Amino acid sequence: MTSESSFGPEFSRRLLAWYQDEKRPLPWRERTSPYRVWISEVMLQQTQVQTALPYFERWLERFPDVAALAAASLDEVLRTWAGLGYYSRARNTHRAAQVVVAEHAGELPHTFEALRRLPGIGPYTAGAIASIAFAERVAAVDGNVLRVFARLFAEVDERSRSQREKRARLWVEGLLADVAPGDFNQALMELGATICKPRQPLCAVCPVSQICRFPAAPPVDLKVKKKSRPLRHRVVAVGAALFDQQGRLLLMRRLDSGLLGGLWELPSEEIVRIEGTARTQDPKTGNDWLDTNLLEKLRPFLAQRLGVNCEHGPLLAPVHHTFSHIDYTLVVCASRCDTLDNVRVPEERYSRADVFTREQLDTLGLSSLTQKGLTLLFQDRA
Repeated sequence: MTSESSFGPEFSRRLLAWYQDEKRPLPWRERTSPYRVWISEVMLQQTQVQTALPYFERWLERFPDVAALAAASLDEVLRTWAGLGYYSRARNTHRAAQVVVAEHAGELPHTFEALRRLPGIGPYTAGAIASIAFAERVAAVDGNVLRVFARLFAEVDERSRSQREKRARLWVEGLLADVAPGDFNQALMELGATICKPRQPLCAVCPVSQICRFPAAPPVDLKVKKKSRPLRHRVVAVGAALFDQQGRLLLMRRLDSGLLGGLWELPSEEIVRIEGTARTQDPKTGNDWLDTNLLEKLRPFLAQRLGVNCEHGPLLAPVHHTFSHIDYTLVVCASRCDTLDNVRVPEERYSRADVFTREQLDTLGLSSLTQKGLTLLFQDRA
């Protein structure tokens, strides 16, 4: 078995030479600052590089530094983030910026341990920022690095992910003494992302293939236990576009926790949640939930939960969006109400309610599904 200690200067030399020649020209590498590194690392959690690129540019235009981010409202932050998903990343980054301004004079802490104390910054992100921005000799171990580590030694490791991360971190930090830690960490991550891919790794062009055991190892030895994914859900809901006599639209703000925490949306009633499928058909009867009388499902919700009585218009065409493992279908009903002054807020889901003009909607943090529903709504009313 190849020993972890057998990898030394030769491995580092090959890896760093390859990285200098082949690294992707990413905006946070071309103009490096602690803030840019931080935002890029947060965005790249659970998001592909190509997907994150336009969001990164948009974010930096709106929030060019920590002070601008800290001074922004949560609505501004969520609106700028909208479309990237996993909105807790945006909320935590906003809170962390406020802590940095209040407690660190607007400058990101320079050490791994201090960075770890900021909201939303875990061991990997702290290691990436500390090593890339501040040259601290600390590892940044993500899924790419774990995969490279496992293949280099061609071992079956039945330990937990946290145990494997600890082992990989010790290995990486043992190699950082004589190299630029930021470059080395980025090189390892780049190798995992572009060469040592989860499927069909490009061993023929790998810079460390001659000292890696993977090409000669039986494939069965390299199976990694996958974390079980949440079961897919199909959700069908009917949303109420409630307008008052002044033409203002009622929206409700979700509680800060959860997948869409802090975002504004049309008040809606979930009609059905079907596990294990992306289809809208009832698995027992075969009937499509979209063919049912959704308006009759909405009326009790409005009267009993929200305390409003309205004149309802026709249902609009369904809009669809996927949040993580949830395939969501929303059918919107436009309704006119005499007053929306005393609307009750279902506190298990929402923190507040308010009415907005069409122009004010552009200032709010809205989910992609809500944006789709509103686009269809205003097209219909044009």
